Amino acid sequence: MSYLNDASVVEPFDGFIAQNFDDNEHMFADFVRRSRSKRFNPDVTGYNLIYLIAPDLSGSEDDNEYMQDIAKASSFLALEFGPPETTVKATEESSGSSIRIPYATGKSSGGQLSINFIEDSDLNITKFHTIWVNYMADVIYGDLSPDDKYMDPESPEFGSLDYATSAYVVKFKPDMKTITYVGKATGIFPVNMPSKEVIGSRQSNELTMVGMNYMCADYNTIIMPEDDETYMNSYRNNWVYGEFINDMKAYFGVNV
Repeated sequence: MSYLNDASVVEPFDGFIAQNFDDNEHMFADFVRRSRSKRFNPDVTGYNLIYLIAPDLSGSEDDNEYMQDIAKASSFLALEFGPPETTVKATEESSGSSIRIPYATGKSSGGQLSINFIEDSDLNITKFHTIWVNYMADVIYGDLSPDDKYMDPESPEFGSLDYATSAYVVKFKPDMKTITYVGKATGIFPVNMPSKEVIGSRQSNELTMVGMNYMCADYNTIIMPEDDETYMNSYRNNWVYGEFINDMKAYFGVNV
């Protein structure tokens, strides 16, 4: 239970406000009232799940089934998601005096993202990413070629990278039913293989954590409104939410 909802704490606050502030809209009275709202419960803020979609790796069909199986376990194995920062590009112009006025010129939401995983006893997270990185190297050095659909100028997939994929991070309210946030990272592929963490130490008896870093072409989010069903329906038409719903069904076999 939150301390701010504990009667032994709340009642003295109420008494203090009544005795010292005639105006119930005083800034301190307003602060305490907001802090006691269920929307700002500091003890329980909800729960996050992370979904990593398996890359296509179209030039090597032997590993596709394995890659899909491990990716489906990502909602359990993935613990922490560090998205790339969204940055606003800016420049300055002289106003004719010594003052230079800055203004925005664009927005960027790509870069690097990180996902921390629990490793299992069969080292499947490490194997999954090793297959992924080795496939990328084989394509780069010409030992493997992507499927023709990635090479045909008439194909919708022409120019896409078959080794790049997407990942979602989803934030729920404590009821684990109400979604409040969906983030989609597009065009990601790994840029490191953390062997030291996998090897570990003889003197430790802890869960093995594997921290992976990825390049990310773009990161987009949607924050879902609450309580207003009409407003919520308009957000369900957002492309990020729509692709999230479709991908959960297509790749993970689950409904949202």
